[in-house]
Amino acid sequence: MKIFTEQKIKEYIAEHPESRVALQDCIVGVKRSSCNENDDARYCFGLHVECLGRNKYLFKIVNRENLIYLLGRVSCGGFFVRFIGNKYEYERINDLTTI
Repeated sequence: MKIFTEQKIKEYIAEHPESRVALQDCIVGVKRSSCNENDDARYCFGLHVECLGRNKYLFKIVNRENLIYLLGRVSCGGFFVRFIGNKYEYERINDLTTI
């Protein structure tokens, strides 16, 4: 599967270099998957994925120092990154439907 908004991940890695390995593993997993809008996210992406509905998926990426949240959407045969940050930043989001 193609990641259409990979630049957001690269910018996050530039700001937080300690997250590089964990995020690259996630990128490789998404690119190797052939998930579409109707497939089960855990089957396609792995166990640390939660389906939020309307083709939105929350990846909980375990890093050495903290937990990284990557929120994305599967659409048009690709994956769009909508949010990437830590747990505190994720919990400050008021309305997930706007992301």
